[in-house]
Formats: sequence, C-alpha cells, structure tokens
Amino acid sequence: MKNRDGRVILPMIYIIALTLCLPLNILYFAVASKLCGPDMEHIGWVLPVYFILCGVYFFAVFALGVLNIVQSFAACRKRDVGFCIKGMLIHKYGLVIFFIVNFMCAFLIYGIGGLGIIMGTRGIALIFGAFWLPGYFVLLGITVFLTWLSLVPGGVYGIQVIRLSKDSGKISAKEAFVQGILQFCFLLDVLGAMYLSVAKWHAGKKSACVIGLLYITGIAGCIGLFILIRM
Repeated sequence: MKNRDGRVILPMIYIIALTLCLPLNILYFAVASKLCGPDMEHIGWVLPVYFILCGVYFFAVFALGVLNIVQSFAACRKRDVGFCIKGMLIHKYGLVIFFIVNFMCAFLIYGIGGLGIIMGTRGIALIFGAFWLPGYFVLLGITVFLTWLSLVPGGVYGIQVIRLSKDSGKISAKEAFVQGILQFCFLLDVLGAMYLSVAKWHAGKKSACVIGLLYITGIAGCIGLFILIRM
C-alpha cells in the first residue's frame, strides 16, 4: 500500500471550506428564521451574529489560502514536482465542484429569490429597479472578485509546477509565460492544469477525464439553454 501524503489535507480543507460558503449561508438563515418564529421577535440578533460568523469564516479561509501558498513554495524548493502537481489538481479540480455548488445556490438565492420578490410585490419591485439594480451589480462585482481570489492559492501551485517544468526542459519560457497567465483565469486555469499534468508529466489522467466530461456537459447545457431561449 502506498503511503499517503498528509500534505494534501491542507488543500482539501481549503476547497471544502470554499465549497460550503453559500450552503452555510442558506443554512444559517434557514435556522435563524425558525428560531425567530413567525413574529420575528428575535430578529435583532440575526445580522450581528451573521457578520461575526462571516468574519471568522473568511479569516479561516484566508489563513488556509496563505498556508497553501507557503506549502507550495516549500515543495518547490525541495523540487517535489509530484506534490506540486497534486496540490495544483486538488485546487483546480476541486474548484470546479465549488463553482457548480455555489452556482446552484446563487441561482436559488438571486434567481428564484428575486422572482419571488417580484411576484410577491405584484411587480412593484420592478418600479424601484433603478434604485436596487446598481447595488445588485456592485454585489455581483464583489462576488466575482472574491471568487477570483479563491483561485490564487491553486494558481500559485500551478506556478510552482510551471517553474519545475521549465527547469526540467519540458516547456519553453514563452509557454511558461502563457501557462502562468492561464493559472489565474476562470475556466482556462483548469485546462492549463490538465495540460501540464497530463501532457507534460503524464499524471492525473483519470481525474482529467472526469473533469473533461464535466466541461463538455456544461458546454452542452449552455448551448441547449441558449437554443431554448431563442426558440
């Protein structure tokens, strides 16, 4: 039996913590609404407790991200390309699950929730759209930025793989530059990780097939949705 590398626990915990972000938000408000009762008599503590928990949560995720970055540099100094590839793939492939879970939750919150508000107010909410729509886009922009920040630890693992690949003569300086940019781009970072691990180091072929199928399914779903909308 192969010895398991305990270092992979750190990137796995980071991905799990990220993936639970929106589900935990939904769970909190579901539990809080039950505790407040139909009269919402205890509503005064819901938001303060929520912001405290959010602060603790995001600090923990930030700390995990920093620890992952430190660990990636330590592995690179030891020229442990095997672990750098493992760390990169756990981050990149794990974030695919993160995006799927949180997209579904975001659709539930913003899509169905927004529709419920419009229907509940019999369309009156649309009249005030000019006031709440800018705030919505600000919130969306903040969400996108925070989501991009979640890529950084995995991107750093990818940079370590790129460094070791270049030092080993597997990629050129020009290719290393392009791959370095891809490591911090949504969706493209996963394809870059696949290329580095499978094509250059012949590692992670099975997991690459699974993620590749998810990508193909997602693209097919988007095309099907576009066709339905146009019909």
